[in-house]
Amino acid sequence: MLRRETGVFYLLLLAFLALVARLAFIQLAMGPQLAAAALAEVSRAVPLEDITRGDILDRRLRPLTGSYQEQRIVVFPDLLAHPALDAAVLAPLVGKSPGLLAGQLAGPPHRLPYTVDLTVERVVSDLGERGLIVATVTFRNGPGALAVHLTGYLGPPQDRAEAAGVLPGGPDLVGLSGLEAYYNQVLADHAARRSAREYVDAQGRPTGIVEVDATDRDPARRNLVLTIDAGVQRTVEEIMDQYVPKGAVVVLDAATGDVLAAASRPTFDPRRLASYLGSGAAGNVFVDRATALFPPGSVFKVVVAAAALDEGLVTPDSTFYDRGAAATPIPDWYKPGFGLIDFAHAFAE
Repeated sequence: MLRRETGVFYLLLLAFLALVARLAFIQLAMGPQLAAAALAEVSRAVPLEDITRGDILDRRLRPLTGSYQEQRIVVFPDLLAHPALDAAVLAPLVGKSPGLLAGQLAGPPHRLPYTVDLTVERVVSDLGERGLIVATVTFRNGPGALAVHLTGYLGPPQDRAEAAGVLPGGPDLVGLSGLEAYYNQVLADHAARRSAREYVDAQGRPTGIVEVDATDRDPARRNLVLTIDAGVQRTVEEIMDQYVPKGAVVVLDAATGDVLAAASRPTFDPRRLASYLGSGAAGNVFVDRATALFPPGSVFKVVVAAAALDEGLVTPDSTFYDRGAAATPIPDWYKPGFGLIDFAHAFAE
Protein backbone atom coordinates (compact mmCIF):
# COMPACT_ATOMS: atom_id res chain seq x y z
CA MET A 1 0.00 0.00 0.00
CA LEU A 2 2.80 2.39 0.95
CA ARG A 3 4.65 1.62 -2.28
CA ARG A 4 1.54 2.43 -4.31
CA GLU A 5 1.04 5.75 -2.51
CA THR A 6 4.70 6.63 -3.05
CA GLY A 7 4.36 5.89 -6.76
CA VAL A 8 1.26 8.08 -7.02
CA PHE A 9 3.07 10.87 -5.16
CA TYR A 10 6.03 10.86 -7.54
CA LEU A 11 3.71 10.66 -10.53
CA LEU A 12 1.80 13.72 -9.33
CA LEU A 13 5.09 15.48 -8.56
CA LEU A 14 6.35 14.86 -12.10
CA ALA A 15 3.07 16.10 -13.54
CA PHE A 16 3.30 19.22 -11.37
CA LEU A 17 6.90 19.90 -12.42
CA ALA A 18 5.96 19.42 -16.08
CA LEU A 19 3.12 21.91 -15.64
CA VAL A 20 5.47 24.42 -13.98
CA ALA A 21 8.00 23.98 -16.79
CA ARG A 22 5.30 24.52 -19.42
CA LEU A 23 3.99 27.63 -17.69
CA ALA A 24 7.54 28.99 -17.38
CA PHE A 25 8.13 28.38 -21.09
CA ILE A 26 4.89 30.16 -22.02
CA GLN A 27 5.63 33.06 -19.69
CA LEU A 28 9.31 33.56 -20.50
CA ALA A 29 9.80 32.32 -24.06
CA MET A 30 6.39 32.85 -25.63
CA GLY A 31 5.14 35.63 -23.37
CA PRO A 32 6.23 38.61 -25.50
CA GLN A 33 4.77 37.13 -28.70
CA LEU A 34 1.51 36.18 -26.99
CA ALA A 35 1.23 39.63 -25.41
CA ALA A 36 1.81 41.26 -28.79
CA ALA A 37 -0.81 39.01 -30.40
CA ALA A 38 -3.32 39.86 -27.66
CA LEU A 39 -2.64 43.57 -28.09
CA ALA A 40 -3.12 43.26 -31.86
CA GLU A 41 -6.59 41.81 -31.24
CA VAL A 42 -7.76 44.94 -29.42
CA SER A 43 -5.88 47.65 -31.30
CA ARG A 44 -4.70 48.91 -34.68
CA ALA A 45 -1.12 50.09 -34.69
CA VAL A 46 0.88 52.39 -36.95
CA PRO A 47 4.62 51.75 -36.51
CA LEU A 48 6.64 54.85 -35.73
CA GLU A 49 9.66 53.36 -37.49
CA ASP A 50 10.10 52.99 -41.23
CA ILE A 51 12.00 49.70 -40.71
CA THR A 52 11.48 47.53 -37.64
CA ARG A 53 15.04 46.33 -37.27
CA GLY A 54 17.91 46.48 -34.80
CA ASP A 55 20.56 49.17 -35.09
CA ILE A 56 24.19 48.87 -36.21
CA LEU A 57 26.19 50.96 -33.75
CA ASP A 58 29.77 52.14 -33.42
CA ARG A 59 31.95 51.49 -30.37
CA ARG A 60 30.33 54.44 -28.56
CA LEU A 61 26.81 53.19 -29.40
CA ARG A 62 26.23 55.78 -32.13
CA PRO A 63 24.19 54.57 -35.15
CA LEU A 64 26.20 54.06 -38.33
CA THR A 65 23.14 53.86 -40.58
CA GLY A 66 22.47 57.60 -40.29
CA SER A 67 19.14 57.12 -38.53
CA TYR A 68 17.15 60.29 -37.93
CA GLN A 69 13.73 61.41 -36.70
CA GLU A 70 10.96 63.52 -38.18
CA GLN A 71 7.54 64.68 -37.05
CA ARG A 72 4.75 63.06 -39.08
CA ILE A 73 0.94 63.13 -38.98
CA VAL A 74 -0.61 59.78 -38.08
CA VAL A 75 -4.16 59.23 -39.34
CA PHE A 76 -6.89 56.99 -37.93
CA PRO A 77 -9.58 57.59 -40.59
CA ASP A 78 -12.47 55.93 -38.74
CA LEU A 79 -12.08 58.48 -35.93
CA LEU A 80 -12.23 61.57 -38.17
CA ALA A 81 -15.40 63.60 -37.69
CA HIS A 82 -14.76 66.13 -40.50
CA PRO A 83 -12.21 64.69 -42.98
CA ALA A 84 -13.04 67.16 -45.77
CA LEU A 85 -12.54 70.13 -43.45
CA ASP A 86 -9.34 68.60 -42.08
CA ALA A 87 -7.99 68.20 -45.62
CA ALA A 88 -8.86 71.79 -46.53
CA VAL A 89 -7.09 73.15 -43.44
CA LEU A 90 -3.97 70.99 -43.68
CA ALA A 91 -3.48 70.98 -47.47
CA PRO A 92 -1.77 74.39 -47.77
CA LEU A 93 0.45 73.61 -44.78
CA VAL A 94 1.89 70.47 -46.43
CA GLY A 95 1.89 71.90 -49.95
CA LYS A 96 -0.76 69.58 -51.41
CA SER A 97 -4.23 70.02 -52.88
CA PRO A 98 -7.27 69.47 -50.63
CA GLY A 99 -8.51 66.74 -52.97
CA LEU A 100 -5.26 64.79 -52.79
CA LEU A 101 -5.03 65.14 -49.03
CA ALA A 102 -8.68 64.11 -48.59
CA GLY A 103 -7.84 60.84 -50.34
CA GLN A 104 -4.86 60.36 -48.04
CA LEU A 105 -7.07 60.78 -44.98
CA ALA A 106 -8.99 57.61 -45.91
CA GLY A 107 -8.19 53.92 -45.68
CA PRO A 108 -6.55 51.99 -42.84
CA PRO A 109 -4.53 53.78 -40.12
CA HIS A 110 -1.26 55.12 -41.54
CA ARG A 111 1.34 57.90 -41.54
CA LEU A 112 1.21 60.79 -43.98
CA PRO A 113 4.44 61.13 -46.02
CA TYR A 114 5.06 64.76 -45.04
CA THR A 115 7.46 66.23 -42.51
CA VAL A 116 5.66 68.73 -40.30
CA ASP A 117 6.83 71.49 -37.99
CA LEU A 118 5.52 72.99 -34.76
CA THR A 119 3.04 75.18 -36.65
CA VAL A 120 1.37 72.17 -38.27
CA GLU A 121 1.41 70.34 -34.96
CA ARG A 122 -0.52 73.20 -33.36
CA VAL A 123 -3.04 73.26 -36.20
CA VAL A 124 -3.59 69.50 -35.84
CA SER A 125 -4.16 69.99 -32.12
CA ASP A 126 -6.61 72.85 -32.75
CA LEU A 127 -8.66 70.68 -35.14
CA GLY A 128 -9.59 68.54 -32.14
CA GLU A 129 -9.71 65.33 -34.16
CA ARG A 130 -8.99 62.17 -32.17
CA GLY A 131 -7.99 60.51 -35.44
CA LEU A 132 -5.14 62.95 -36.14
CA ILE A 133 -1.98 63.04 -34.05
CA VAL A 134 1.57 64.24 -34.65
CA ALA A 135 4.24 61.75 -33.60
CA THR A 136 8.00 61.34 -33.91
CA VAL A 137 8.96 58.76 -36.54
CA THR A 138 12.40 57.14 -36.70
CA PHE A 139 13.96 56.48 -40.10
CA ARG A 140 16.73 53.89 -40.04
CA ASN A 141 18.81 54.97 -43.05
CA GLY A 142 19.68 58.62 -43.46
CA PRO A 143 22.03 60.95 -45.33
CA GLY A 144 24.64 60.63 -42.59
CA ALA A 145 25.17 56.88 -43.07
CA LEU A 146 28.77 55.74 -42.54
CA ALA A 147 30.72 52.63 -43.62
CA VAL A 148 27.93 51.62 -46.00
CA HIS A 149 30.02 48.92 -47.68
CA LEU A 150 30.66 47.35 -44.28
CA THR A 151 27.10 47.64 -42.93
CA GLY A 152 25.47 46.72 -46.25
CA TYR A 153 21.97 47.37 -47.51
CA LEU A 154 18.42 45.97 -47.35
CA GLY A 155 16.03 44.80 -50.03
CA PRO A 156 13.21 42.35 -50.77
CA PRO A 157 14.04 38.64 -50.46
CA GLN A 158 15.60 37.33 -53.66
CA ASP A 159 15.16 33.61 -53.03
CA ARG A 160 13.43 31.21 -50.66
CA ALA A 161 16.32 31.12 -48.21
CA GLU A 162 16.21 34.90 -47.81
CA ALA A 163 12.41 34.88 -47.66
CA ALA A 164 12.69 32.55 -44.68
CA GLY A 165 14.56 35.32 -42.90
CA VAL A 166 11.55 37.65 -43.02
CA LEU A 167 9.80 37.53 -39.68
CA PRO A 168 5.99 37.24 -39.63
CA GLY A 169 4.45 40.66 -39.20
CA GLY A 170 7.72 42.41 -40.00
CA PRO A 171 8.69 44.37 -43.11
CA ASP A 172 9.41 42.40 -46.27
CA LEU A 173 13.06 43.43 -46.17
CA VAL A 174 16.17 41.39 -45.50
CA GLY A 175 19.87 42.17 -45.44
CA LEU A 176 21.30 41.64 -48.92
CA SER A 177 24.93 42.58 -48.32
CA GLY A 178 27.47 43.29 -45.60
CA LEU A 179 26.63 42.94 -41.94
CA GLU A 180 22.94 43.49 -42.69
CA ALA A 181 22.97 40.16 -44.53
CA TYR A 182 25.35 38.25 -42.26
CA TYR A 183 23.46 39.19 -39.09
CA ASN A 184 19.99 39.36 -40.64
CA GLN A 185 18.42 36.97 -38.12
CA VAL A 186 19.93 38.97 -35.25
CA LEU A 187 18.79 42.38 -36.50
CA ALA A 188 15.34 41.40 -37.81
CA ASP A 189 12.34 42.08 -35.58
CA HIS A 190 8.60 41.51 -35.33
CA ALA A 191 7.39 44.83 -33.98
CA ALA A 192 8.26 48.50 -33.81
CA ARG A 193 9.66 49.89 -30.58
CA ARG A 194 7.13 52.73 -30.76
CA SER A 195 3.66 52.75 -32.29
CA ALA A 196 0.63 55.00 -32.51
CA ARG A 197 -2.24 52.80 -31.46
CA GLU A 198 -6.03 52.96 -31.79
CA TYR A 199 -7.98 50.66 -29.47
CA VAL A 200 -11.07 48.74 -30.60
CA ASP A 201 -13.70 46.67 -28.81
CA ALA A 202 -14.41 42.95 -29.18
CA GLN A 203 -16.34 43.60 -32.41
CA GLY A 204 -13.50 45.64 -33.89
CA ARG A 205 -15.29 48.96 -33.44
CA PRO A 206 -13.13 51.96 -32.47
CA THR A 207 -13.30 53.01 -28.85
CA GLY A 208 -11.94 56.48 -29.54
CA ILE A 209 -8.83 55.84 -27.46
CA VAL A 210 -5.55 56.66 -29.23
CA GLU A 211 -2.10 56.63 -27.67
CA VAL A 212 1.58 56.48 -28.55
CA ASP A 213 3.27 53.61 -26.78
CA ALA A 214 6.88 52.55 -26.41
CA THR A 215 7.63 48.89 -25.91
CA ASP A 216 10.44 46.40 -25.62
CA ARG A 217 7.99 43.50 -25.66
CA ASP A 218 9.75 41.74 -28.54
CA PRO A 219 13.10 40.31 -27.39
CA ALA A 220 13.91 39.19 -30.94
CA ARG A 221 15.46 42.57 -31.75
CA ARG A 222 19.15 42.92 -31.11
CA ASN A 223 21.60 45.70 -31.91
CA LEU A 224 25.00 45.09 -33.44
CA VAL A 225 27.96 46.95 -31.88
CA LEU A 226 31.14 47.32 -33.96
CA THR A 227 34.67 48.45 -33.15
CA ILE A 228 34.24 51.25 -35.70
CA ASP A 229 34.56 54.78 -34.30
CA ALA A 230 32.03 57.03 -36.05
CA GLY A 231 34.23 60.10 -35.60
CA VAL A 232 37.27 58.46 -37.21
CA GLN A 233 35.09 56.92 -39.92
CA ARG A 234 33.50 60.27 -40.79
CA THR A 235 36.90 61.99 -41.00
CA VAL A 236 38.26 59.25 -43.30
CA GLU A 237 35.23 59.44 -45.57
CA GLU A 238 35.32 63.23 -45.80
CA ILE A 239 38.99 63.11 -46.84
CA MET A 240 38.31 60.36 -49.37
CA ASP A 241 35.42 62.33 -50.86
CA GLN A 242 37.88 65.15 -51.58
CA TYR A 243 41.01 63.29 -52.64
CA VAL A 244 40.33 59.57 -53.25
CA PRO A 245 37.70 58.95 -55.95
CA LYS A 246 38.63 55.26 -56.11
CA GLY A 247 40.30 53.23 -53.38
CA ALA A 248 40.04 52.13 -49.77
CA VAL A 249 41.26 53.18 -46.33
CA VAL A 250 41.35 51.02 -43.20
CA VAL A 251 42.37 52.46 -39.81
CA LEU A 252 43.42 50.04 -37.06
CA ASP A 253 44.11 50.51 -33.37
CA ALA A 254 47.74 49.40 -33.20
CA ALA A 255 47.40 48.29 -29.57
CA THR A 256 44.30 46.11 -29.92
CA GLY A 257 43.89 45.45 -33.64
CA ASP A 258 40.38 46.94 -33.56
CA VAL A 259 39.13 48.30 -36.89
CA LEU A 260 38.36 51.97 -36.22
CA ALA A 261 37.41 52.86 -39.79
CA ALA A 262 36.92 51.04 -43.09
CA ALA A 263 35.90 53.08 -46.12
CA SER A 264 35.68 52.39 -49.84
CA ARG A 265 35.21 54.68 -52.82
CA PRO A 266 33.22 55.07 -55.00
CA THR A 267 30.32 54.68 -52.60
CA PHE A 268 26.52 54.47 -52.67
CA ASP A 269 23.44 55.69 -50.81
CA PRO A 270 21.54 52.73 -49.24
CA ARG A 271 18.29 54.68 -49.66
CA ARG A 272 18.62 54.96 -53.45
CA LEU A 273 19.77 51.55 -54.62
CA ALA A 274 17.50 51.56 -57.67
CA SER A 275 19.25 54.65 -59.05
CA TYR A 276 22.48 52.68 -59.50
CA LEU A 277 20.93 49.76 -61.37
CA GLY A 278 21.19 50.05 -65.12
CA SER A 279 23.41 53.12 -64.83
CA GLY A 280 26.63 51.20 -65.42
CA ALA A 281 27.91 52.28 -62.01
CA ALA A 282 26.48 49.39 -60.00
CA GLY A 283 29.51 47.17 -60.58
CA ASN A 284 31.79 49.83 -59.12
CA VAL A 285 29.91 51.42 -56.24
CA PHE A 286 28.97 48.15 -54.53
CA VAL A 287 32.53 46.79 -54.49
CA ASP A 288 34.04 47.04 -51.01
CA ARG A 289 37.65 47.77 -51.85
CA ALA A 290 38.57 47.62 -48.17
CA THR A 291 37.87 43.87 -48.05
CA ALA A 292 37.92 42.76 -51.71
CA LEU A 293 40.82 40.63 -52.97
CA PHE A 294 43.30 42.57 -55.11
CA PRO A 295 46.95 41.90 -56.05
CA PRO A 296 49.09 43.52 -53.33
CA GLY A 297 51.30 45.29 -55.90
CA SER A 298 53.69 47.90 -54.53
CA VAL A 299 52.42 47.43 -50.99
CA PHE A 300 54.06 44.00 -50.84
CA LYS A 301 57.24 44.82 -52.76
CA VAL A 302 58.65 46.30 -49.54
CA VAL A 303 58.64 42.78 -48.08
CA VAL A 304 60.11 41.18 -51.22
CA ALA A 305 62.80 43.85 -51.56
CA ALA A 306 63.80 43.61 -47.90
CA ALA A 307 64.06 39.81 -48.13
CA ALA A 308 66.14 39.97 -51.34
CA LEU A 309 68.57 42.47 -49.80
CA ASP A 310 68.76 40.53 -46.54
CA GLU A 311 69.61 37.30 -48.37
CA GLY A 312 72.21 39.04 -50.51
CA LEU A 313 70.42 38.15 -53.74
CA VAL A 314 70.58 41.75 -54.98
CA THR A 315 72.27 45.05 -54.25
CA PRO A 316 70.90 48.54 -54.85
CA ASP A 317 72.97 48.63 -58.06
CA SER A 318 71.73 45.32 -59.49
CA THR A 319 70.14 45.88 -62.91
CA PHE A 320 67.06 44.39 -64.55
CA TYR A 321 65.28 44.80 -67.86
CA ASP A 322 61.65 45.87 -67.55
CA ARG A 323 59.41 44.85 -70.47
CA GLY A 324 56.33 46.63 -69.14
CA ALA A 325 53.02 45.05 -70.10
CA ALA A 326 54.84 42.21 -71.88
CA ALA A 327 56.55 41.06 -68.68
CA THR A 328 55.55 37.65 -67.32
CA PRO A 329 54.19 36.27 -65.10
CA ILE A 330 53.30 39.68 -63.62
CA PRO A 331 53.15 42.65 -66.02
CA ASP A 332 54.36 46.10 -64.97
CA TRP A 333 51.83 48.84 -64.25
CA TYR A 334 53.80 51.05 -66.66
CA LYS A 335 52.87 49.42 -69.96
CA PRO A 336 55.81 50.69 -72.13
CA GLY A 337 58.26 49.45 -69.49
CA PHE A 338 61.31 51.20 -68.03
CA GLY A 339 63.87 49.18 -69.98
CA LEU A 340 67.20 48.74 -68.21
CA ILE A 341 66.76 49.84 -64.59
CA ASP A 342 68.67 49.26 -61.37
CA PHE A 343 67.18 47.80 -58.20
CA ALA A 344 66.99 51.11 -56.29
CA HIS A 345 65.07 52.89 -59.06
CA ALA A 346 62.84 49.85 -59.67
CA PHE A 347 61.90 49.86 -56.00
CA ALA A 348 61.09 53.59 -56.17
CA GLU A 349 58.88 53.09 -59.22
